[in-house]
Amino acid sequence: MIMAQLESLSPLQFEWFCLKLIERSLEIESPESNLTSRHTGRSNDNGIDGLIIQDFPDGEVHNYYIQAKLYSAGNNISNGDLRNFIGAYPPQKTNHHGLFITTMSFTKPAQEYANATDSHSLILIDQMNLIELMMQHKVGLKEVNARPKLLLDNDFFDKIQLY
Repeated sequence: MIMAQLESLSPLQFEWFCLKLIERSLEIESPESNLTSRHTGRSNDNGIDGLIIQDFPDGEVHNYYIQAKLYSAGNNISNGDLRNFIGAYPPQKTNHHGLFITTMSFTKPAQEYANATDSHSLILIDQMNLIELMMQHKVGLKEVNARPKLLLDNDFFDKIQLY
């Protein structure tokens, strides 16, 4: 059900969904920080669909560059896709983080490339990780007092479809 709902989104709506998911994850991880986010996805967006800037009380700033790919079965992310993505954001592992999110998976060469990349912070989020993050942070899902405990939150997806 979760994947069917995600696959019903347009690519633009999926980009917004990913931005909201990462925002929520960062809010929970560091509630003391301030987040500023913006959707940057469009034609010729240079590989960045969204940017979240996280300001901490001590003055430290982290930038999260998001690439979101709503792909159908069989279209997995290659190492070439990752190379193009990391070329779109600064090579500074401490404060610049790239999150590549897909509804499919990453090829073995792509995973090896991500693990071997020394210059950039690169986080790969495939279909299973995406669903786990949704469940963990209750994004697009709502808790109910029945089995299963989480159900699709249709109101959330109705709002996403306005983008």
